Amino acid sequence: MVWLGFRNCFTNIHRNLLQVFQMALLMFLGIFMTTTFVRQISLFSPYSDYFDGNGFVLFDCGLDARNPENLYDKLEKTDDVNYIRYSGAESGGQSFIVYGFDKMALGYKPTLIKGKWLSEKRPYHSGRVNAVVSYTDKLDVGDDIEMEISGEKGGKFTVHICGMIANTALMLNPNGQENEGKGIRQYYSHDDYYFMDESMRTVSMIITDKAFADQFDGYFYSTRLYVRFKDDISTEELEENKNRLISEEYAVINSFDKVSSESRQYIFSKLVDVIPIALGSLILICISVAGVVLIDSKKRLTQYSVYYICGMKWYKCCIISMIQSFILAVTGFVLAVVAGGIMLRITGREKVMFEIGGSQILVCLLLLVYILVVSFLLPLHIIRKYTPVEIFKEKT
Repeated sequence: MVWLGFRNCFTNIHRNLLQVFQMALLMFLGIFMTTTFVRQISLFSPYSDYFDGNGFVLFDCGLDARNPENLYDKLEKTDDVNYIRYSGAESGGQSFIVYGFDKMALGYKPTLIKGKWLSEKRPYHSGRVNAVVSYTDKLDVGDDIEMEISGEKGGKFTVHICGMIANTALMLNPNGQENEGKGIRQYYSHDDYYFMDESMRTVSMIITDKAFADQFDGYFYSTRLYVRFKDDISTEELEENKNRLISEEYAVINSFDKVSSESRQYIFSKLVDVIPIALGSLILICISVAGVVLIDSKKRLTQYSVYYICGMKWYKCCIISMIQSFILAVTGFVLAVVAGGIMLRITGREKVMFEIGGSQILVCLLLLVYILVVSFLLPLHIIRKYTPVEIFKEKT
């Protein structure tokens, strides 16, 4: 039966090519929809539990670098203070902005063109600091470079580059402008990780918060902070903390409640813009695929009748149809992946909602199940209405 199904793929080439094209489009739309959903959700999902509590997003308006850890003593019922520390460094004449990412910041994984993302549990690699850098043609994954800390304190340390961020990737950043109504999205940026200078571009380097604390020894800057309070804090204590922060030259930008609600609204609005059109197209293509399978089944009735006369059961004829559809669907999937890869290479990741991951594979498998079920049931529904004699009479 497998051979017969395979052979069917090479008869009536035009009809089979149409099926391959339909299935490729079906798979592409399935991957597109899933990627759109996953990307939007992934901006907030690593932080959803964190922002569901009581807290503030702050901006440090002070002129001098200071340690945000002091806020534990200055505020009532402080549960957690999160921030991205950063400072300057150089290596071989190349300037770097070095960021120390804590567990919260490491929660979102940007697109890497090479290597792997940082792990909080592995800040070092054989005594060298693990680091991910922004896109540059001057460095490569696996390089070990000697870093010299900028400023009066100075100091040196060796870095092992374990990953490189794609030049179109979104990344959580410590600075940037606040955009009203975008929730968590306002804390991501492309541009802040590609600082420009008249003579050269500053390369951004990300290391773990622990490695940063070990190497920079308190010499750092941090402008945006996330302060979370304990669950039993009262409204009066929250207001008192807010006033105290303002007196300490911290601007209270947002409450966690506001960030959480705006994030969900922003994600929903983005999905509403895309999903209905894509879903409608997906349904139309599913119907179209079923139509082509139906036509193909009717065209092959004589062939199935011959198989039946030779002793093959009707349901085995349907399995041949299913094997044929499986081969065409897999071919369509490969074609969709190739087309998506070409589009990604031409336009960049952020402009094309296409990537292959666990969720996308699952959706494609569900679409494959739909194709196999249709390619089995429709032929079975048709051939059960006829006897081989009736089919031969109709054809003659």
